[in-house]
Amino acid sequence: MITLIVALAVVLLLAVAVYAVLALDPVFGAQAYRDRGHRLHKSPQFKDGKFRYPLPTAMVTSAADYLSMLRDFAKRRPNARPAPGRLPVVKLDTAGLGRPGPLRVTWFGHSASLLEIGGRTILLDPMLGRAPSPFPRFGGKRYADTMPFEIEELPPIDAVVFSHDHYDHLDYGTVRRLHPKVGRFFVPLGVGAHLRRWGVDESRIEEHDWHETFEWEGLRLSCLPARHFSGRGADRAGRDLVVLLGDRRRGAKSIFQR
Repeated sequence: MITLIVALAVVLLLAVAVYAVLALDPVFGAQAYRDRGHRLHKSPQFKDGKFRYPLPTAMVTSAADYLSMLRDFAKRRPNARPAPGRLPVVKLDTAGLGRPGPLRVTWFGHSASLLEIGGRTILLDPMLGRAPSPFPRFGGKRYADTMPFEIEELPPIDAVVFSHDHYDHLDYGTVRRLHPKVGRFFVPLGVGAHLRRWGVDESRIEEHDWHETFEWEGLRLSCLPARHFSGRGADRAGRDLVVLLGDRRRGAKSIFQR
């Protein structure tokens, strides 16, 4: 009987500790759906506490599937990562950003890109941290040890776009270092709550729903449906919207998809 009580007490303490970390550590962001006044509750896509894509997408949910994935991740493959020094990194000329010229896209690896259009600079999903994880020491690190630039080297950035809030797209450390340089953040419904908790002023955040089109600095931007999911915790999947973003300006057209 005493053993059972001790076991239950340990489980309870662990549950309280996990809840405290999720609630208090800012890296996990905030949960906009808890705010009953948030406009996401009026979205046609938001039903029964989550955003729903019109076409159901099967997710891996069984314990057996999770164990199979973990075994697969744990396997050592000789060519899974580039050998040290084999992946070249081209340094970005930050002084030349935003100069008038044709549409240009610079890819920084995985999710992060820079769109230059009409003299404007727009960062797309700038995950510029070392590991896409709430605990970087335990997350998969970048292949290269150096970055194309340091955030502090960037000039003022006109806008940042986040497609959704997964850790490999929306990074707490990046936002904290980057946001003083950014004029505007465009994000899907629900994602703005993370930015507000991380110190971004409300006046610089715009949240948009699917099929919304809006004008900004001569660009016409549209939020389009994306078949994916969102969330920064096991209990938060689907709480925030996922979008594509399209823009059009004087014949130049681009689609940002994640």
